[in-house]
Amino acid sequence: MKSKIYVPILIFLTVLVAGVAGGMMTVRFIRNSQPIEKRIYPLLKEKRYDQAVKELTREIENNPKDEWAYACRAYVFSEMTNYDKALSDYTAAIALNPHNCTNYFRRAYVYLRKGDWTNEISDFNKCIQEDPEYFTAYVDRGLVYAERKEFDHAMDDFNEALRLKPRSAMVYAYRAGIYAARTNYDDALKDCNTAVKLSPRWSMPYNRRGALYSTMGRDDEALKDFRVALQFGKRDEESCNNLAWLLATSQDAAIRNGQEAVDLAKRACELTKWQENRTLDTLASAYAECGDFEKAVKYQKQALATKDIPKESLKVEEGRLVLYEKHEPYRRDPKKSGND
Repeated sequence: MKSKIYVPILIFLTVLVAGVAGGMMTVRFIRNSQPIEKRIYPLLKEKRYDQAVKELTREIENNPKDEWAYACRAYVFSEMTNYDKALSDYTAAIALNPHNCTNYFRRAYVYLRKGDWTNEISDFNKCIQEDPEYFTAYVDRGLVYAERKEFDHAMDDFNEALRLKPRSAMVYAYRAGIYAARTNYDDALKDCNTAVKLSPRWSMPYNRRGALYSTMGRDDEALKDFRVALQFGKRDEESCNNLAWLLATSQDAAIRNGQEAVDLAKRACELTKWQENRTLDTLASAYAECGDFEKAVKYQKQALATKDIPKESLKVEEGRLVLYEKHEPYRRDPKKSGND
């Protein structure tokens, strides 16, 4: 997915959801203090969700006031994409213990998956009300505000998150995106530099700073950062796609490299199962740079047919299709670093 800011904020949001749902949340569920919990953990680890639901349902029938069982079954339903049942179970868990901030936090992610940002933010608010030191709730609420272009609220949340964890490279990188959205590039660059210093072997800060350099028209420095990002994130769609986009669309002929761009864009498409607008759009531009306009048209049409294309990007991508049909490559506006 693409951001409306200079960095793909929504990608961050998606990654956070995947991380919580894919493992971290499971670990937080298991206390290993009761037999039911010891039985459920292997089922979750092996993704035997139907059996987990049966075990948890029996537990709830035997103990209707078991908050943990409701919350755990809610997680399982969420993994099964049965979001209505997940919401129902989280709500039941909250009714049993309205002061457990973690259940508000988890329910917020179900609302995210349903596209209900209003209730998602409401649950983050309740989570923070119960625990004003809940670092991740500030971070994730800030990301939602950023995607909604409520930059003042996003900045407040990232500032509070940094107060709680002043050495979080991740939050510095996120806050840099807010500064950049306000065209405050000096402070954005400072935050990117801090993120790199705090996590010098993580691809994300280099991707953020590379995108910022590209926005500032400093493609040579962007190229260096994107290559470092790729070194640390070879199986990272963002690292592959960012470098491919720059190599395919830079106005600097010394930077462009069509064949390398094609190879990287293909890898990004494979990592996103050939279903994401942003990576397909990049692959089309890479083929155009190589002069293979037949494939450029093919993949641009495929990009336009994806479900995740932002409305504000539609005309821009349609314009690229017209260029490719005229056998002309696309050259990126130096003030725009992403696929917009």
